[in-house]
Amino acid sequence: MKNAIIIYSRVHSLEPLFLKGMDIYASILAAKKEVKQLQNLSTDLISVTEKSPESWIAMGYYCAASGNKATRAVYFAQRAFQLDQRNVQALLLKGSVLKEIGKTQDALLHYREAVRLAPNRFEAHKGVVECLMKAGRIREAITTATNTCKVLGNTARCITLVAAVLSKDRLSKDKAKTMLERALTLDSTFLEATYILTELYMEERNFDAAMALLRKHLFHISTCRLHQMLGDCLAASNEHIDAIDQYNIALSLDNKNKKARDGLERVEKSRDNLDPGVDDDMEGMEESGEDVDYDASDAEASWVDGSEWY
Repeated sequence: MKNAIIIYSRVHSLEPLFLKGMDIYASILAAKKEVKQLQNLSTDLISVTEKSPESWIAMGYYCAASGNKATRAVYFAQRAFQLDQRNVQALLLKGSVLKEIGKTQDALLHYREAVRLAPNRFEAHKGVVECLMKAGRIREAITTATNTCKVLGNTARCITLVAAVLSKDRLSKDKAKTMLERALTLDSTFLEATYILTELYMEERNFDAAMALLRKHLFHISTCRLHQMLGDCLAASNEHIDAIDQYNIALSLDNKNKKARDGLERVEKSRDNLDPGVDDDMEGMEESGEDVDYDASDAEASWVDGSEWY
């Protein structure tokens, strides 16, 4: 996705009047939360022409990414669709916003229309599956996700889509894990599979496996969610100092990440609850005026034991 942003950015800078594909560029920027770049792009496109769907789609993605502007995003998507009623990106934009604001049935209709117009677009199939899951129609979601594999092939993201649905069924979690491991065999860098597999490990309290998987990916790429999830695993393993480090890294990448902020607050509160007792013991020793004798070998042994904690 990073390479796609670089290429699209270069195309736009060289040919600012060239509009084809700029709606997809806008969707990528929105997915990466590059709000400033998205604002600049939408402003540039709308200044070129108001008669192109790409201009309105870029405006819609900017409103959606900005937060609290869902109504305007839906309006801009609809305006783009009125200009070109075969524009799949307009349907995907409108479907995603409707899904986010809880209008699941309306979103489902738009995603299904996108599948009809462009059966090769994975995002359309994924939107249908996510709407069905949100509506509690799990069996239908499994069938739809399985059909997606038949249409688009057994790629890492299609297999992960099936696994994502199976992971919501208590009796199918083991099968979901197997499929996610297969997806990562096909594409070892596919983050969505990593996120879901990590969540399943954490549900089993298999924090060692979860941390090993997260660290393997962090060796190649650093994302807010990877660091936040590693922080959760470390906190659950009582490795509080390392957990705080991971939460802080996550917040440096996205300071609005609620899970990272909540995790950091929990760990710091937990440490604060432990500290007062230690301070009280030290104060009591100072007030008593007692000298504490200790053997040098005991001190050395304590130092060695303490080093293992780090």
